Amino acid sequence: LCVAITAEDHGGDAAEEEDGNEEEEEEEEELIPEEEPSDHHEVIVLGGGVAGLSAAVYAGRASQRPLVIAGGVAEVGSQLLFTPMIDNYPGLPPAWTGKQLVRSLQAHARRSKAVLLHQPAKRLHLGERPFLIEVPNVERNFTADTLVIATGAKERWLNAPGESIFQGKYVHTCALCDGEIYEGQDVVIVGGGESAFEAVHYMANVAERVTLVHRKSTFRAVPEVVAAARQLPNVKFMTPYTVKEWQGNKRKELQKVLLQHVDSGVEETVVINGGFLAIGSDPNTKFLQGSGLEISESGHVLVKPGTRTETNVPGVFVAGEATDAYYRQAITAAGDGAAAAIDAQRWLSVNKPPAPASQKPGGHKEEM
Repeated sequence: LCVAITAEDHGGDAAEEEDGNEEEEEEEEELIPEEEPSDHHEVIVLGGGVAGLSAAVYAGRASQRPLVIAGGVAEVGSQLLFTPMIDNYPGLPPAWTGKQLVRSLQAHARRSKAVLLHQPAKRLHLGERPFLIEVPNVERNFTADTLVIATGAKERWLNAPGESIFQGKYVHTCALCDGEIYEGQDVVIVGGGESAFEAVHYMANVAERVTLVHRKSTFRAVPEVVAAARQLPNVKFMTPYTVKEWQGNKRKELQKVLLQHVDSGVEETVVINGGFLAIGSDPNTKFLQGSGLEISESGHVLVKPGTRTETNVPGVFVAGEATDAYYRQAITAAGDGAAAAIDAQRWLSVNKPPAPASQKPGGHKEEM
């Protein structure tokens, strides 16, 4: 899930980081639900990110009092937690962090009478209505007339030495979101697929120099796109290389990336100001395998042709990066969540819910 950070956020000292950690601990304490959820809800939303909370706002305003099963504290808006400053989500005040956006969305959802439960769903039963969701951490089952799946995705990281130090601040996963802060500077892009070359073409118009690093000498992107990138005067290809280490100074500012040739083992250092990983993401949908929902090989929940959020299971809708493999932006996730809630409302208006069935445990297993 991508949002932009601003150049103003680069830099900072250890004391500021320690303060930020203290704020994080305080904010996590605020995630306790304000009220106890009922056993049955017209709408249950799985996922506590932008898509899920937007769906909760719309469902709540329709007097449906939705339950948001948001996952564990560490999962709530997890991708946004890596974003120290947002600059491409319309209407936000300057210098807002991803964490602030999530907290604001949570507050909005609560004002709309949504109930937030910060625990993971483990088993779904979609064979009949009302749908049944087991949440073993609270030893309860919940039923719903409609379900919105908005569990998001996790970006892939290299986990190279030094990466955790610069993650989200100097090493990013979205050039469209964060590329602007490197105007006139030098960046490295890692990857060999379509998203990597989209980043190359975008950053070639922003940065002074762009170095594309890929572990193979061939690319998954279409040949025409690769050929066009080779013609860009400020783009350099380094293949087959892998990232061995991200290196910076004592102020924790990224300065270099150490690369290693795959075949010879020869190491080479490239001076950079920032890095972008374009190596894919993994939808948080493993727990849905075997549930009856149609899921692509990449793990994305499929929508019915001609619809935006409807799945193959009537009454189950999907929003955000659980289904979107293309745009992957916070603002598009918000729109998806709103659309899913509206679709659920319209579906309910012509599909009257049956009386809640007995809440029997068992069935499909795997944590969200």
